[in-house]
Amino acid sequence: MLGKNVSEMLPPNAATQIMAAIREADNKARSHSQQILIDTAVGEQWFELSTSKEENDASSGTFIMLSRNITRRKQAELEREQAISEIKRLEGIIPIYSYCNSVRDDEGAWKRLDAYVAQHTKSKFSHGICTKYLPKLCAESGLDKKYIK
Repeated sequence: MLGKNVSEMLPPNAATQIMAAIREADNKARSHSQQILIDTAVGEQWFELSTSKEENDASSGTFIMLSRNITRRKQAELEREQAISEIKRLEGIIPIYSYCNSVRDDEGAWKRLDAYVAQHTKSKFSHGICTKYLPKLCAESGLDKKYIK
């Protein structure tokens, strides 16, 4: 890397950000927490840069730059933001019809509760019959409840 220009080693957007960090360090003696996204052979990677001007010789134009890969942290932040977004979608008052437990959606249509929740979350439902309503179901359908497990 010695003898190479930043723009020769990195994509244009990353080189621009690095040069901005160097200018900031030149003016303020240091630059902290510049975050850049670089497309690498293993996919997009996030890096955080800290840049300092060499203190021994102010006129040398020498800078020390440290970078660390923060891709995992950025992925965790994104996952957290997505989770918060999902939680916010289910906040507030949900209009529900008290007799059949249908839910009115944003367009005013009535949907089954399980369909509404499945649409707004990653939840899935399985269905069964509780013992409280089994006699009613058997009476309405003409089934003998001894055949139902």
